[in-house]
Amino acid sequence: MGFMSDMIRGLPLTQQSQTMYAPPPSMLSQVAGAGFAAKGLGMFAKGGSVNDRPAGLAELAIHNMG
Repeated sequence: MGFMSDMIRGLPLTQQSQTMYAPPPSMLSQVAGAGFAAKGLGMFAKGGSVNDRPAGLAELAIHNMG
């Protein structure tokens, strides 16, 4: 409203900008984020090969029959 009022009156238009500051993340949150990222990428996965499992529904049905 003030901007529109200034336009009508012919006053210099004021523009305000606001800078927001966010503190950097803590070391604990960075380490936790890196750990969750590594877990998501499977770096801590346990187990063996999965090549011996059936590849599709037909192979699963045949595998379960025998």
